[in-house]
Amino acid sequence: MSEVKINDVSYFIGKLNAKKQSHLVKRLTPLLTGIGSAIANVNRMASTSPPQVEAEESNEAEPKPKRVMPRLSDFDPMEIIVAALGPAGEAISKISDADLDFIIDTCLSVVKVHDKFGAWSDILSSNGRYMFPAIENDLGLTLELTINVLRENLSNFFVSSLRRYLPGALD
Repeated sequence: MSEVKINDVSYFIGKLNAKKQSHLVKRLTPLLTGIGSAIANVNRMASTSPPQVEAEESNEAEPKPKRVMPRLSDFDPMEIIVAALGPAGEAISKISDADLDFIIDTCLSVVKVHDKFGAWSDILSSNGRYMFPAIENDLGLTLELTINVLRENLSNFFVSSLRRYLPGALD
């Protein structure tokens, strides 16, 4: 469980039980595959670009040049978006509206907002309705909160799975 601050508002990210986590993993698998392809595209773009030459720091009067692999900041942001958007967008488009609603609603069900009265309030009611129109009508905020819940609740699952089934993958 953690607290995050977004646009000067504090949110408490709660814990999902294992059953809800497994239902999320099931629905997220196609999306994760698409994101993996998007990351691979961006990495391939960076690895096929010629290395940059920079001056190596030294005490000598004439620094020696060294070759370094390009960083994402070396690329035009549109190049990165195009390389990543295709596979990620395709994966997102394959998620049904019902599954997307399930993912968002399940995630937001464990989020509380620090309200103007100084109390922590659920952002969804027990029947799944938004309690705050400002959150309901802000796609960016809704997605950012959803991602925070997924990170908080599923990151250990993916890391431990990688360690168990692909020893050395994270070393």
